[in-house]
Amino acid sequence: MPPIRIVGGHDPKAPDPGTATLEPQAERNFTDSQSRIVPGGSQKGAVVEGDYAQIAVAGAAQIIVAVDALQQATDNHPLAPMLEQTERGASAARDRETS
Repeated sequence: MPPIRIVGGHDPKAPDPGTATLEPQAERNFTDSQSRIVPGGSQKGAVVEGDYAQIAVAGAAQIIVAVDALQQATDNHPLAPMLEQTERGASAARDRETS
């Protein structure tokens, strides 16, 4: 394959980290096409590319009983589905124990 040649234009410049912003429409992740630009949480206005994950843990046994990956920055809306997933898992475990 011949080398790529750039014709015309100017040399690319590295963005200033202090003023650079991410433009979600211009971003593409080739290894995780479902990831999104989401609030980072470490600093006001910070963003990262990724997802949010939730886990439900059985406290006494310290066993993960439910998991979910989402694209929401808050825990408010996914709480009910996470509880339902936990109950389905617990019900399935009880069924296996009794059979």
